[in-house]
Amino acid sequence: MFMSENVSMEELNSLLEEFFGGDRELIEQWVTTNIPILGGHQPNQLFNSSEGRSRIIQILGEMKYGETA
Repeated sequence: MFMSENVSMEELNSLLEEFFGGDRELIEQWVTTNIPILGGHQPNQLFNSSEGRSRIIQILGEMKYGETA
């Protein structure tokens, strides 16, 4: 569910909504926060490339299963 190589922005938005329980405020907060595992970048800085969106999905999967602090 969380792994995809060619994820669209629509798919990413859907996964973000699912992961954060539809809480748009929480999603906005997370995507605009500097994330250490992203080298201190904000998730929204990766939205423009398929590779970036795939990386975000990978991180969401790790968070879901407790692999990322």
